[in-house]
Amino acid sequence: MPDDTPLIAAPLDWAPRPGAVAVPASGVIDIWRIDLVSQGAAAADAAGVLSADELARADRYRLERHRARFILGRAALREIIGAYCGMVPREVVFAIEAAGRPALVGRPDIVFSYSKTNTAAVLAVTGAGRLGADIEPVAEKPDLDLIIADQYSPIERDQLSRLAVAARLEGFYRGWTAKEALVKATGEGLTSLLPKITAELDPAAPARLIDGPVPYRPDIWRLKAFAAAPGVLGALALDRPIEAIRAIVR
Repeated sequence: MPDDTPLIAAPLDWAPRPGAVAVPASGVIDIWRIDLVSQGAAAADAAGVLSADELARADRYRLERHRARFILGRAALREIIGAYCGMVPREVVFAIEAAGRPALVGRPDIVFSYSKTNTAAVLAVTGAGRLGADIEPVAEKPDLDLIIADQYSPIERDQLSRLAVAARLEGFYRGWTAKEALVKATGEGLTSLLPKITAELDPAAPARLIDGPVPYRPDIWRLKAFAAAPGVLGALALDRPIEAIRAIVR
């Protein structure tokens, strides 16, 4: 994890969740942080709760550490969602909605979004609406300028040019995580609308959607930027006011 990259974004107040979990009310988000570094027996045991499709996906990873981290992440996803549903992890059934968002069969009252890096994952859960989550390690990219020119709006490019050098890289990832969270929430994936979405990129300012075409209108969406871990920036997007965020360490 790139812990040598200091972030301006404030970390959430991460803490273990004592006792049972309940589905959050509308506007409340539970966000879970999951460690993916554990290897060996932990991954072997975790594989027992995965579906045949998930195991097939795991087998497509060429490197064992990547396979292990995929297994650990999916097993944690099943375990946490199962706790909300009152089900054992193996019984949880995932589906894809017509809009492209992940969903739970038989539980429309549980809305979730999952994102991972090489070493950590987050799972955001709420009780209603459209929800997206994304985390990214803040690190230099050789094609950073090309991505900015291709995927960022003119206002965003101007924002980045005005930021101090020390804040510019985080500003880039502030925009990228916000856009990823938004397109996950709508189910559109990497849409051609990304360059028309304008988010606040100043790491010292509150996260917000400034402008965007349908379905990315600022009167609908609320954003939250946060430090998921040292050197890892995160964003949440919800199509209603965010009343509270409960940050949980699994």
